[in-house]
Amino acid sequence: MSSRLVGTTVGVLVAAAIVAWAGPDDLVASLRRVQLTDVAVYLILTACTYLLRAWRFRALISRAASLPKIYGVVSLHTLLVNLLPFSAGDLSYPVLLKRFRISGDLMEGIPSLLVVRLQDILITGALLPVALIWLGHGHHVLDATEARLPLTLVGLAGASTAAVFLGGRLARMPLVRRAMPAVRRVWSDVRGLHPRVWLATLTLGFLVRLVAIVAVSYLFRSVGIPLSLATVLLITTLYTLLPLLPVNVVAGIGVTEAFLVTCFVASGIDRGVAAAASLQIHGLQLLTATLLAGVGVLQLWRLGAGRQHARERA
Repeated sequence: MSSRLVGTTVGVLVAAAIVAWAGPDDLVASLRRVQLTDVAVYLILTACTYLLRAWRFRALISRAASLPKIYGVVSLHTLLVNLLPFSAGDLSYPVLLKRFRISGDLMEGIPSLLVVRLQDILITGALLPVALIWLGHGHHVLDATEARLPLTLVGLAGASTAAVFLGGRLARMPLVRRAMPAVRRVWSDVRGLHPRVWLATLTLGFLVRLVAIVAVSYLFRSVGIPLSLATVLLITTLYTLLPLLPVNVVAGIGVTEAFLVTCFVASGIDRGVAAAASLQIHGLQLLTATLLAGVGVLQLWRLGAGRQHARERA
């Protein structure tokens, strides 16, 4: 909690510095120029990504579950991922599945979440060089590959050697021994997935990312940041890596704005416009996630899951 308080305080100071850098007058003027039509398109496309993600999670869940109920869980899960640092919001996913009677216990939700996150890493790794090549920086991709390939091979060899020598000791540790049944269960569920399910969910993951890129391009346009799809692809791909930063900040305050300002200024946008747009974009993202989460809660209660849970608690 103390780390989160310090991190959030620093984030707020960074956001305040960006406001001062942009100038309050530029910020107010930029607020007046927001194109609500583009914001509406962004909202609709974001809701479509939620639907595709719900479809993707439903394909990975062993139990039969209605798509509207999964959609409600996905909307709440996404809001918590946006609010909590270090992707801690992912912990809410198995809890929400159990709470709304989609899974029988907490362990049932972990395999699907693990598969989705592994697929997201593959998608990010594939889209990043595509974005760089699209922007004409293909030589950087080749240089990075040539430079890192030997280090990667050495690292894999070292990790394999360490696993061989330390695997036996780790297996005898009390904490590891207690966790092994759960690990075996998760691994068994992951291995039990049909290859067609892997391919279908990976395809849905790519589709989610592509729709999100188009949605973000409309969000950028709404605040006066017209960028090419290639640039938006690079920015959104790098944005997915922000939760990995060792910064304990609630809702990404300050970190998101600093990242967007850096990207916009590097793209040739005036610093005042870039600073004001970064604040508006982050605010609209959080507002959209909150709005869609509210719709998801209403959807769950309409389906009776929330009322049934309240009766059981009572």
